[in-house]
Amino acid sequence: DGAGGVCRFSVQILPEGDPRSAALMSLRFSLPAWLLGRWLQRFGAGETERLALLALGPPEITLRTKEGPVRPGQAGDVTALPGWEEGEISVQDAAAQAVVSEGVAPRKGERILDLCAGVGGKACAMAERGASVVAVDLSEPRLDRLRATAKRLGVSVEARCLDVLSLPAEWKASFDAVL
Repeated sequence: DGAGGVCRFSVQILPEGDPRSAALMSLRFSLPAWLLGRWLQRFGAGETERLALLALGPPEITLRTKEGPVRPGQAGDVTALPGWEEGEISVQDAAAQAVVSEGVAPRKGERILDLCAGVGGKACAMAERGASVVAVDLSEPRLDRLRATAKRLGVSVEARCLDVLSLPAEWKASFDAVL
């Protein structure tokens, strides 16, 4: 009988037990039970539910500026923000910014190889710090986006469409850092 039948069916297929168990939370939040199990052990049920809800929500936008990360929240069309066309801001996750600033920590004049560069957020950030960056990716369309971003930001990045398993032999000892 329509909706009633669907409700009875769904109740029958859901496992019984504690609604805050990893298995049932996995069904509720569409997250892996193993991950929820670890969170439950580490943080408890309340914090695990909060983290699961955050994981399901839209990510917070983080902008990279010359002064550091800025989180405007839901900014809408970031390309309409003041400073976008002038290359003063870019969209880049705070964790990716930390990889550049704290992980690689490029200095002016260093030569850096960015493997699997994608659209070039980290490559451009390293170039903004004065590094000479060679960005490698298998996808020419992604490298086209990288080139456009580098141009907008006013930085130079050498973009090469290559397989990381067949890099030029002369590159072996010619970089100060590899990302």
